[in-house]
Amino acid sequence: MTKESQTKPNKWLIILGPSITVFLIALGFVWWDRGAFPGFRPTLYERSITEISLNDRGVRLKGMARYDIKTKQLDDHDQLMYYIFPLVPLDDINSKTIHVMVRSKIPPDDLAMIEERTVEGVTKPPTRIITTDLRRSWMRLGYRFDKRFVLVDSFDDELKNP
Repeated sequence: MTKESQTKPNKWLIILGPSITVFLIALGFVWWDRGAFPGFRPTLYERSITEISLNDRGVRLKGMARYDIKTKQLDDHDQLMYYIFPLVPLDDINSKTIHVMVRSKIPPDDLAMIEERTVEGVTKPPTRIITTDLRRSWMRLGYRFDKRFVLVDSFDDELKNP
């Protein structure tokens, strides 16, 4: 074996190694963030609205969607319209504490102010999506946000009715 043939695999390793490493790190981050590989759903766990946290990735929630403020949001990244609303516990529909906000592609009924919903999705921190103005709008109606409130980004094929 010549010295030249021994160095060729090292060149490929130098060229492909960093790209593969970056790809695997990005894939690992997405898996950690969503709880599943891209294109797959995480395992769904039944959670109550008051016990949900950011440690839960895939969740299934049942509650009452409040449409006191009908909020639409255009996502600049994928040019889709999303609807944002709080989900309150079924046993306390007059609750003024918001534990969960839902971001869904399914528009609410124009005439409904409250609706029973089952939501399946991924929990996320609400920082960029739930703006300060949106929080203030809900607070003006007498609502308050729980210290640990989370955003649930619902899946596309979310069940409209339980």
